[in-house]
Amino acid sequence: MFTNSGSSQPIAVGLPSSVKRRKTGSGSSSSKSQRSQSRKSPSKRNPSKATQKDLAKAKSAQKAQQKRAWNAWLAREENRWSPDEDPDYKQEVGWQVIQYSDAKKYYRFSDKEMETLPYTPFDNQHNLNRPGRSFHLPDLLRLGYRKAAVLGGISGALEGTFQGVALQEGKRLYDEKMKDLDEKYKKKHEGRSRPGPETYRIVAKKKGTTRRPRPFGSWWESVYENGKKIGYWLVLHFDPDADEGPSPPHPSREERFWPIENGRPDW
Repeated sequence: MFTNSGSSQPIAVGLPSSVKRRKTGSGSSSSKSQRSQSRKSPSKRNPSKATQKDLAKAKSAQKAQQKRAWNAWLAREENRWSPDEDPDYKQEVGWQVIQYSDAKKYYRFSDKEMETLPYTPFDNQHNLNRPGRSFHLPDLLRLGYRKAAVLGGISGALEGTFQGVALQEGKRLYDEKMKDLDEKYKKKHEGRSRPGPETYRIVAKKKGTTRRPRPFGSWWESVYENGKKIGYWLVLHFDPDADEGPSPPHPSREERFWPIENGRPDW
């Protein structure tokens, strides 16, 4: 406050307008509000994204738990099949069977999963010291249904004999999975269908056969005609001249061909 030299009355001098604006605080409040909004978490700005993320995490955790439950079931000793504990198991005439490698590849089973199924051994033409294994087709499908049910979270899939609603739902999920695999294969292979596993039918052995024992070191190979399997041919490893005709103790040409209608060779 100043005094006029010509008057005893005081004269008030106003403050600059800029100072008055700072006192109001209106601009500062607006900027603080904007900064406050910018500091808000993404979940508060967009609740739907947070919900989707939480649901994805929950779903992933659930799938992991279902996978652990399946692995635990496979690991239990009572769920593994052993020929020593079930010596009376026998595949019957008319059954459709699939060999180990074909079944594992087509149904996408692991070794541990295959160990839960009963099988019948047979001579392995590629390794005489390691017999092959044939599995009953319905057993393979049932395992596929059970696996699909467990991984799909179906109640009762790991209990008892696996039947009823759990079995039906497992089949539905399994069929959906196989359909999806078939469609993916067609897209990748120019519309061609996914090849199925080679299936054999158990046939009755002929009684009173006069066939001689199969020569040592020989094996059966598949024979195809126009892309279709028609039978088996007995390959004689230790006699390169055997194709010239029957020469004892080697079997004749007629004996060396085994039609597929007769099932797998029985000698």
